[in-house]
Amino acid sequence: MRATRRGIGLLAALLCVPALVGTALAGTASAGQVDQPGDSYGSGYTVEVSITFSGEAAPGGGGSRTVRVAPVCWWQPAGGPYTDAVASLAWYDVVTGGLQTRGVVGEYGPRRIWKEAADAEAAGTADTSWYRAMCKNPNDYERYDAGQSEGVDPVLGNPENFVTYYYRAFPAGAAIPAPLVDPEELARAARDVMVIPVPETDRNPKIQSAGAPTLVGLPTWFWVTDPAAVGGADGERDITATLGDVFATVTAKITREGLHLNSPAGGADCSPSEALVKYSDAASEASACTVKFTRASVAYPKGYPLAASTNWGATWFGSGGATGALEGLARNFVANVPVAEVQNIVTRR
Repeated sequence: MRATRRGIGLLAALLCVPALVGTALAGTASAGQVDQPGDSYGSGYTVEVSITFSGEAAPGGGGSRTVRVAPVCWWQPAGGPYTDAVASLAWYDVVTGGLQTRGVVGEYGPRRIWKEAADAEAAGTADTSWYRAMCKNPNDYERYDAGQSEGVDPVLGNPENFVTYYYRAFPAGAAIPAPLVDPEELARAARDVMVIPVPETDRNPKIQSAGAPTLVGLPTWFWVTDPAAVGGADGERDITATLGDVFATVTAKITREGLHLNSPAGGADCSPSEALVKYSDAASEASACTVKFTRASVAYPKGYPLAASTNWGATWFGSGGATGALEGLARNFVANVPVAEVQNIVTRR
């Protein structure tokens, strides 16, 4: 929980003890989030949360993973001795000066809730710590369902007889509501962990000699050893990130170049369906991914370095109908392909 500058100054002057500041606690209630040190909550503020990932591109086939994200709202824990409800009540009485005005209740909540927590802790029936809801945009407090209302006496010009406050005591070890994260932030987290294998390839022919070379001028078939490396026949991979009631689904689609093969003596661009065709006597060369090498690899002792790469565009949709585009992804793999030159007619086996 984080006090205002006025409250911090008054408490320090009167009690000479640490005020309530935003630092992470050990042994108190847990929301699966870890706050950065300090009390700066600008656009760069992030927390660690446990996000559930699902879909074919989810790490490990799906499940929860701790990821650092930029939250919209979160519950900020108290630090220092004020994890104790009795000490917190003393702090409250100092910073409020014993007043229960509309402004005091709106800023800190009513004394009643602080005393209830202190009484329960003093009686040994509860062990609680105080938190304060924090939102970067005040308009999001309602969306986060963080506020509670308290009846107050109406004043001239402001007849409403209630105010909303954002302090809450949670029992030690209890689950605290997860931070509120926008779908776009979840989409970025999903994109960063989605599984797209590197395009490792196999080939034919492999002549039965040192290095298992292929031959100059002969179409050499290449295919990916893992179909997921090109997104299967449709060239797509998807993953969904879920945090509480918010979700985002990211779809990565391979670009029209598909599987790009490049070497010093030849290359090709192959569609996902072509990159999946393994060599067989029954397969059609027209539907396969092939490269004709123009010269032998005599200057390359291990064979030509053949770079196989894929590029992916990424889009997302999520809670509330939100959609958008994300930075693309790329995967690369390099294999050495010896290329020999012979004068005989060669048939594949």
